[in-house]
Amino acid sequence: MLSLRNLSLVLGGIALVSCGQSTESAVQTMSPAMEQETNWTIIPAESFIKFTAQQQGKEFEGQFTDYNASILFDPESLEDSEVTVTIPLQDVDAGDKDRNETLPGKAWFSIKEFPVAVFRSETITEMGEGSYLAKGSLSLKGITRNIELPFKLSPAITEVGDITVMTAMTSLDRTQWNVGEDPWDTGEWVSKGIKLNIQITATRE
Repeated sequence: MLSLRNLSLVLGGIALVSCGQSTESAVQTMSPAMEQETNWTIIPAESFIKFTAQQQGKEFEGQFTDYNASILFDPESLEDSEVTVTIPLQDVDAGDKDRNETLPGKAWFSIKEFPVAVFRSETITEMGEGSYLAKGSLSLKGITRNIELPFKLSPAITEVGDITVMTAMTSLDRTQWNVGEDPWDTGEWVSKGIKLNIQITATRE
């Protein structure tokens, strides 16, 4: 059976950035813990960062097609565990041409000034039965606010070997980060509430 001890998952590379910092410069500021080697390989086809919102009362789903993530996890040493996810905001697919052209603009993500969003955990607490709670911060559009990210790790043995799946779901108010400025900040046209659905799947080498 797959052991979760000293688990380290790397998705699409490792980056540790502050909001507004380029991906290239972020790589130069990686912490020692994030530079360590890993014996896990991501399965991109089974990993994603998706979001759900409503536009004029109709629900739509989108996703970020490019992102970097590092998860260092040891259930016996949660104080040394950390989660960092970096998302280049230009790589967003909101399921509609008009939305895709609008979101990078100044009123929404303002990617020219703030090209990335970053979630960084501060504490991880065990909640029982493979469930955990990561408390940390989300930096987006020059604003950093505290959020909570509950997640679950599900080890399994399949035909392709040992696999671990990390799943996380949470809801955010986009206006807390000024995403969707006037006249889009009322929730009349686009919902303030955004649901995040994250899955990272990796296999042991």
